[in-house]
Amino acid sequence: AVGDAEFQKKCLGKMKDVATGGRTVLFVSHNMGVIGSLCEKTILLNNGKVQYFGNTRSSIDKYLKTNISNIEIKRQLQKTTKPFLNLLRIENIDCKINTKITIKIGVNSCKPDSVSLEITLKDHLYNSIAFASLGLLKREHMLKLETGYQEKSYIIDLNQIAKGTYYLTAQIAYPMIEILSKIDPGIQFEVNPEPPETGALILDQNWSYGSFPLQIKEIC
Repeated sequence: AVGDAEFQKKCLGKMKDVATGGRTVLFVSHNMGVIGSLCEKTILLNNGKVQYFGNTRSSIDKYLKTNISNIEIKRQLQKTTKPFLNLLRIENIDCKINTKITIKIGVNSCKPDSVSLEITLKDHLYNSIAFASLGLLKREHMLKLETGYQEKSYIIDLNQIAKGTYYLTAQIAYPMIEILSKIDPGIQFEVNPEPPETGALILDQNWSYGSFPLQIKEIC
């Protein structure tokens, strides 16, 4: 909810203030973006045991390699009174001129329902950089679910996204009210686009300019 997001923002700001004041803060989270921005050293736990202790960047890399799947995440169907997101799959990546990816989701619902679908794109540091949604901004675009299991496919246009490693997560929700089911950590995939024109350079994530080129034109 909006209130929750605002509360988290205040908490993170307070923790930064405390940490820069010379005090030690123990922060526990699965949010790699926040961990990367807050923490200099990180302890990675696996089944209650210390798997790694050291540099935060190295910890995040080890966490993602352990928890991230390629191409598809499929979960067992669960008996629940609320819609459940069972499947997230990347079916195709088209890198000609503008990059487009085709995804498929699978949802199980015990009754007819309407939910939003929210897809988040994360960069190689697992920071959220873009999102696509059906139903979050316009309620008339919400997914109409039937009773039982159903699969739906979508195309997401990433335009001239930079070459590099990305991650895709998904969730279904009653928008701005309740997150019903979430797949995160998500799917890792690689983008290696073709040059848009002869002699043009391809933006690379490693250049640290970001992930998307913006258009700029002179006003005459």
